[in-house]
Amino acid sequence: MVEQGSHNPFVGGSIPPSATSLIKPALIIGQAPRWRNDVAAVKELFGLDRFDVIAVNGAGWNYEGDIDYWISAHGGKLVNWMPRRDAAGGNSDYIAAGNFAPHEDNGPAIPLQRPNGGGSSGMFAVLFALEMGYRRCVLAGCPMSGNGREYYGDDDEGVMIDATTIDPQPEIPNGFAAYREGWKRQQREFAPHVRSMSGWTKNTFGAPTLAWLRS
Repeated sequence: MVEQGSHNPFVGGSIPPSATSLIKPALIIGQAPRWRNDVAAVKELFGLDRFDVIAVNGAGWNYEGDIDYWISAHGGKLVNWMPRRDAAGGNSDYIAAGNFAPHEDNGPAIPLQRPNGGGSSGMFAVLFALEMGYRRCVLAGCPMSGNGREYYGDDDEGVMIDATTIDPQPEIPNGFAAYREGWKRQQREFAPHVRSMSGWTKNTFGAPTLAWLRS
């Protein structure tokens, strides 16, 4: 954790490894419609205290528990989203980091000028976690299946649809297929370190087990 109210304690986007990153795994929470189901399953199977929490995009203000990091490939939007977590009463002693266009003001977030790999903000968060030194990453709400409107709503402002009782819509042409190509390019690197609770990423990387988390 960082000093209360500060989200960018480092200079020039240089981030030292987390003090706990070699001990605790990372729980990366995305914003798929069933994200709450995934998080609940992680809690039931393993407990949430076991993890450092990395929120992705809209999860940063919708997840009610404490977060350690808030990551987005859309840095400009991230800065605009951050007050929403404050308004929701969420903890503020987290580190925020995102990719920023040259014209964007990074404000209180760390500017991570990294290629996002073409695999969505969820994959960007995995790359961030591995750079930080995490060796076990569990994806919740990052299935990379379904369609874009399910994820973002109509206003593309990170709206999270809690569609826990609605079946996924059929995948639209090119919906997440292009993003999955980015994940496939990283599959060999990710395979030892990444597991998922749902969707295509679960089929690709497998589900987490206690033995894997402890290994």
